[in-house]
Amino acid sequence: MGNTNTGNISFSSAILTSFLVFGIASIPFIADNLLLYPVLVFLSILAFYIISNSFKTDYLHIIYFFFFLVILSPPLEISSNLPRIRLDEILIYLFFPIVFLLNPKKFKLNKNGKVFFRIYLLFIGLVCISTLYGKIFLAVPVGRRDFFEIVTYLKYLIAFVAIYSINLNFDEIKRLLYAILFLICVSGIFGLIQFFGLFGIDNYTAPIYLLERSYIVNERLTATFKNPNNYSVLLVIGHIIALSLYFYEESKRNKLFLLSVLIFFLLLLFFAGSRTMIASYLFITIILIFIISIKRGLKTSQVIFITSSLSIVFIMALSVISYETYIRLQSGVDILNDESFAMRIIVWYLNILVFLKSPLLGWGPAKDLYTTVVDSEYILILRRYGIVGFTSYIFIYLHPLVLAFKKIIDHSKEVSFLSIIYFSILITFLITCLTNSVLHDFQLMDLWIVLLAIFLKYVDLLELNNSTLSSMSSQSKP
Repeated sequence: MGNTNTGNISFSSAILTSFLVFGIASIPFIADNLLLYPVLVFLSILAFYIISNSFKTDYLHIIYFFFFLVILSPPLEISSNLPRIRLDEILIYLFFPIVFLLNPKKFKLNKNGKVFFRIYLLFIGLVCISTLYGKIFLAVPVGRRDFFEIVTYLKYLIAFVAIYSINLNFDEIKRLLYAILFLICVSGIFGLIQFFGLFGIDNYTAPIYLLERSYIVNERLTATFKNPNNYSVLLVIGHIIALSLYFYEESKRNKLFLLSVLIFFLLLLFFAGSRTMIASYLFITIILIFIISIKRGLKTSQVIFITSSLSIVFIMALSVISYETYIRLQSGVDILNDESFAMRIIVWYLNILVFLKSPLLGWGPAKDLYTTVVDSEYILILRRYGIVGFTSYIFIYLHPLVLAFKKIIDHSKEVSFLSIIYFSILITFLITCLTNSVLHDFQLMDLWIVLLAIFLKYVDLLELNNSTLSSMSSQSKP
């Protein structure tokens, strides 16, 4: 972990920095571009933090700040010539590379981190090959949007490498997990206020968070996300973290808090109205309780209590959601007669036909030629990058999934605990990608890639330490 300077900033430096913050934050009002305000305030606060700590940064604070931006901040349009950008992306592009400059000796990819890095780098390479192949042999128009697609994939790699270079112990990771739960709760409270239009806040926030989809603000809960389905994925991630912590916590006060969080997330999930994620919620809850029951040797009474509590809330939630949401959820049971599902089948069919015309290397992103809305990440990747690209893509999920599964049986309580969380999240993602996309949702992917880097680094450090101890032990024997 990075160094932290505990000394106080001098009075003159504080005054100078304050004037700098005030000056930068005033620019949007002078330039008549209010959307620049949060961007410049963010940069000002970041600059103030770095200066006040004499350029010695505690990277744990940066990760907290990153999660705050990922979950709560909206996308911003700085220029009509550029795609909308998020504040967490600015942190990745501008600050994360500094991590390498400040810690060149600390950066080293170990076993599992190195494997994932190579898999992901192979995927990016195949994306570039597919793009060139489409341009040269299939006459696909390659524009700025296709270029930004590759830049986005590189951004995730930058985030992974930067976070992987930071050493965190188990207690610090656990605090980060609680921070994520807290931020999801804040997002949910804001979402309910927006959903019900309290104080007329939806008139101001919907255009910022939902952009052209602001018309659904009072129909389905989106909170601080643009898409209610992707927000539902975040809620299931929060559910996985909270349920895992509930069974591993010893403190009754913490257990009560986690139980409240579990109930709150379930209510939010119903208001979001994602049929896929409600099915995923039920499936992953069963898997989680089953695995934890075996690992922790839970009493039957404990399992009955938590399942009964969630079942009661599940039934109660059906009585408070709107009629439209209830009809939508009910249609998920009879998918053969659901118009939405029928349209999705047609879209899948048409995109598979496109894939079959270039099955090996695909067409590249081809954003100016084909739609980006496919409602299945698997079919979208197949169409864009072919079988070769899809193979490398799927291993981005499968490698950490297999690793997490192996580590679940680890004798260490901490390793198995983190592995259960990450294994469950990956199962959720694999289900999500059947009807949605994770790789192309900036908020979900930014959160996922950082959590992945933390998990792989923690596992690699433990394996390295165990290997060192084992080597020392063997050398000490006569």
